[in-house]
Parts: sequence; structure tokens; C-alpha cells
Amino acid sequence: MAVIRSDLEGAGTVVLQQAEEEFRHIANQIAAAMKRRIFGVSVSTANMNAEATKAILLECGVDLPFVNKIMSAFTSIDDSHHTPTRYTINRERIRQYDEWAKTLIDRLKKAKKIDTTTAFVP
Repeated sequence: MAVIRSDLEGAGTVVLQQAEEEFRHIANQIAAAMKRRIFGVSVSTANMNAEATKAILLECGVDLPFVNKIMSAFTSIDDSHHTPTRYTINRERIRQYDEWAKTLIDRLKKAKKIDTTTAFVP
């Protein structure tokens, strides 16, 4: 997330909102990449919403408490986009998103492809 790597303290409201929105896109892209790596299935991120991202992350074995953290980010991002009067910038929250993105990237790197030819089908 480019904003976090620059001067976060000096960033204005618009730039900080853009950083939050970027996290949503990053989470979607990483979820799609995980599904592709683990299951060999490509997923378009063009219309991906929070529920789709959550389902993919869970399907890929990401633990529920961490997925719920990611989903909490989608809630605050939606607030900034749809109801700006209720939205307040929280620089520490944006730093947390950066850490979560790094954790997701680490999990993506460690993800192993599942051999679907030997997978159990009830």
C-alpha cells in the first residue's frame, strides 16, 4: 500500500481514504491468487465483494478470526465510501491494514496446491 510506505502522518483525508480503499482491492486480489494457487481456479476480482472475499479466504484455509479482521476493514471502508459524514480517519487502523496485507501475502506464498484428483468427494 503505497500511502503507508510514504508519510502517513502528513497524508490528507483523501489520500488516507484511498489507502483504505486500496486495502480492499489488495485483499480481493490476494484471495483470488490464493484460490488460483490452491485450487487452480481463476476468480475475477472485478465484482468481488466482502462476502466473496470471505468465502474464498475461508475455503483456502485462512483462520476465521483473521478473516473476520479482514471483513471488519471492509465495513469501515464501506462507511468511508457511502457515508462520509460518519467516517473518521484512523491512521493506526490503516497501518494495521498494511500488516494484515503482509500476513495475507505471506500465507499466499506458503499456500500449496491441492491435488483435486485424489480429494475426497462424498
